[in-house]
Amino acid sequence: MFLSLPSCTGVTQIDGKSDGMIFPLLRGNIEFSRGDTNADRDRVVTGLELALSTGVDDFQPIGGGYERADFRLVDAHAAFIGGADLDDRVRIEGLAGLQVNHFEMSLGHSGKPSDRDVSNTLGVMLGAQIVGELVEDVVSVYMRGTKTQAFGDIDTENIEAGFKVDVSKSMRLLLAYRWWDYEDKGLRFGSREVELDLAMTGVVLGMEARF
Repeated sequence: MFLSLPSCTGVTQIDGKSDGMIFPLLRGNIEFSRGDTNADRDRVVTGLELALSTGVDDFQPIGGGYERADFRLVDAHAAFIGGADLDDRVRIEGLAGLQVNHFEMSLGHSGKPSDRDVSNTLGVMLGAQIVGELVEDVVSVYMRGTKTQAFGDIDTENIEAGFKVDVSKSMRLLLAYRWWDYEDKGLRFGSREVELDLAMTGVVLGMEARF
């Protein structure tokens, strides 16, 4: 994990990286319609996806005279989702909706109060995912990517790949690996204006409900 904070006049650029994180995730899918043709492979489903995820970490910053740093990023989204089966075991879907981000970060010196800033933003999220069934109605593998452009100087990118295990007709467990990038050009720490590019990677542990 590292954080570089070069000294310069005007806006300060921070590049951060946090590896080995744990991302709790709750996701729900409400199906609106299901259309079946004579061939099951042409099945089309539309619905609404609701999700809540978070990432928290602290680390030793490098540069800028700071001796400690920590952050918390929480996102929630509501997105329309629609897709179709490519064959008996593979499905592709698109997502479009709104995402809310809550971001907190603090940078501090030993024996002194930390500089802290908070961002709360709303943005448009677009994405896609592909799901392949490994064991029928039990285990599937998936990969998804989303990008959110907030109403402001903030955007996030999220790539996630892993496994879904059905424990009932309406409940799945998720185990995946995530790369999550957060860019914020409107932070302020003390008298410094900061542009942040923070990359996070780690394991997703979650649950997905279907209604």
